[in-house]
Amino acid sequence: IVASHTMYHQNLIRIPANAAKADIAESKTVFNDILGHEPMLVRPPYGNINNIVRDNVGAPMILWSVDTLDWQSKDPSAILAVTKEQIHDKSR
Repeated sequence: IVASHTMYHQNLIRIPANAAKADIAESKTVFNDILGHEPMLVRPPYGNINNIVRDNVGAPMILWSVDTLDWQSKDPSAILAVTKEQIHDKSR
């Protein structure tokens, strides 16, 4: 299963609905050109969604409750420490 993280990593709740829809559509086109099919899921940047995003994404969304901040440190030990601080039963 392949998921899109959008084309331009925009915060979808801070842009107009038509811009969010266009960003996701462009991503789907690229996936289709490369893989021969569209992604089945969307992982919204920053995990930010609202009703407008829900109505315009057109695919199930992957969300999470633990933010490892891996992009900040890129250090496996630091990522593990942050994860251990945030993880709990039913974490995603």
